[in-house]
Amino acid sequence: MKEYIVKEWYDDIGILQQQRVCELVRCGDCIHTRGERLRRLRIVGLVYCEEHRMVKNETDYCSYGKRLEG
Repeated sequence: MKEYIVKEWYDDIGILQQQRVCELVRCGDCIHTRGERLRRLRIVGLVYCEEHRMVKNETDYCSYGKRLEG
């Protein structure tokens, strides 16, 4: 399942418009959390983000997210 960040607004006649901005990448699926040095964190649902140098939940996301291939 893919998730997307969507921009919503109402046009001049009141109809809801939606535009897909980009794919949302969860921290658990991101290339920036590949580091093996804190592997034990995955047991409790946490990952270490190399980009921000901090521990995050696997379900968190940020604008720097890039999906792992495969």
